[in-house]
Amino acid sequence: MPSNKKKKGSKKRSMSPGRASAAAASSASASSTINPFEEMMAQLSRPGQIEKFMAADAKHAEMEEQKTFKDEKETRKCDAGSSSCSKMGPLVCARCKCRVYCSPECQRNSWIGDHKKECKQLKACAAAPDLALNTPVPDELRTMLGLARTKHHGTYAFCMESYQYSGHESNRLVPISSIKIHDQSSNGIPTNQELVKCLINAILHPDFDTLCAGMRRPHKLCILSSTIANQDTAERVAAVATRLGCKVQIRDENDTLEDGSWEFSWFCVQMGWNDEISDRLFLQMVERIMFHPMKLNGLTGKVMTRKVDEWNERAAKVPAESFPTLQDIVKLPFSKDFDNVMHFAIYEGILYVWTKQLLYHRPIMLHGVNGRPQIEDVLGPLYKACLKEGNRPCRIIIGQPSICSLEDVTPYELALDDTVCSGMAMMAQSHNLEGALEDFIPYWRRSGDLND
Repeated sequence: MPSNKKKKGSKKRSMSPGRASAAAASSASASSTINPFEEMMAQLSRPGQIEKFMAADAKHAEMEEQKTFKDEKETRKCDAGSSSCSKMGPLVCARCKCRVYCSPECQRNSWIGDHKKECKQLKACAAAPDLALNTPVPDELRTMLGLARTKHHGTYAFCMESYQYSGHESNRLVPISSIKIHDQSSNGIPTNQELVKCLINAILHPDFDTLCAGMRRPHKLCILSSTIANQDTAERVAAVATRLGCKVQIRDENDTLEDGSWEFSWFCVQMGWNDEISDRLFLQMVERIMFHPMKLNGLTGKVMTRKVDEWNERAAKVPAESFPTLQDIVKLPFSKDFDNVMHFAIYEGILYVWTKQLLYHRPIMLHGVNGRPQIEDVLGPLYKACLKEGNRPCRIIIGQPSICSLEDVTPYELALDDTVCSGMAMMAQSHNLEGALEDFIPYWRRSGDLND
């Protein structure tokens, strides 16, 4: 409720009508010509403004930590059914340890209802690796869980992540999971079971491998409660995510910086609903050439999993091939050209090895939940590529995530460092080599180096 009391130091000098109209006209013309980013940079160029900005940023970071969802005891509300019981739940599901109940009767009702389907999935989510294991910058990462209420396409729950940490697409967000919400109530508020289902899909079957590949638990989950419009539902979802081992933050409705409009706009871009975007700041800061959906690349996504099965069927039909051994390769000299760098990555189920030219390609079997090859299947083609070059390279760049990520790159480093290459075997940035292959493959076909 607004107050009529004047704050101290808020006295204003009177302004003549002529000055007022001139000031208003000047302000209107300035707002129409000055870009918000340029205006912010102009303010920072003033003496002492950078120090003030850094102090405000530190204070905001402190407030962020205070918002972290920690007090789980107060949210141990019974998870029975879609209309959850308001009683406290001393009983915990013995299998997933993520749902709590106030009585055996409520637990039975929940099992008959929704929990029978999600229990095994929640247990698998708890066993998934933390996103921090796959990236060196965990403090910069957040997974946003919220709701997108569109005008023409219904309501969707989404989990959004940054598409890449650096590069020209670093400010793009992509939905690693989204489900359509069936509005069963008059106000259209989703149940916590629907939001948890969206979170489960984001962990087990992410549609995008953003900064790592395959299954992973969010290192820090940010729940946009202003989009959900129900604090109790947000707290129940936060409690489940906390039991899964995630750091959770709940953004309240008063936090205008986290009102979900940025996430909503990127969600609409990915879905191809650009006519739904109305956020002025988004329209001013994001170039129109970026208003296009990105190709799904999640190795454990439901779409990609079906493709992996097709690629493995193709690889199984390829005749067996003999490869040189490590003893054959160590006889080769090391290249004296420091720019002689060997790269290898997988694109659409085919392993490619190249330096300045294509050296080897072959369909390869993909294994495990992350859809990656076994190291034994990769080393042989690398040895054959070295034999074709007539030397061992100075460096080797490994494709991420198609070959490995930070959690499983060590075997490749041990097998390649100072033996197959004179220097170090290094892992590329996420999707760097895989993205490059999209351009290289058509070029190799035109030049005749690649024959399908």
